[in-house]
Amino acid sequence: MEYFCDVGGIMQKADLCSGSYVESVLFISLSDDGELEGSSFLESGIYLCMVCDKSERELEYIEAMRTEIDTRGYKIAGDYICEVVDEFCGPEGRIWTLKLQIPVQLKKSGEPG
Repeated sequence: MEYFCDVGGIMQKADLCSGSYVESVLFISLSDDGELEGSSFLESGIYLCMVCDKSERELEYIEAMRTEIDTRGYKIAGDYICEVVDEFCGPEGRIWTLKLQIPVQLKKSGEPG
């Protein structure tokens, strides 16, 4: 149970930018002292994040995030990350809270647009 809430998917930048929206990698978050063979670390940086309360709305939220990126003149700087931060099993089935993250590059000072 400890690991279940720290699972997620990664969508390659090319799939995000093309609109194909295919998550090709699944992951489990580990504590700082956790290590598995073949494990890797996510890059630090600036991320545009949203919290999604229904997994079936994830694509809608991704589109909203991409609109925000375009509106602000940001650039997508890496792979999209979707992390399950909470799960609840209730009378209506499984309810997931998802943290959606897109790494962005901010426009530089003096850069147009």
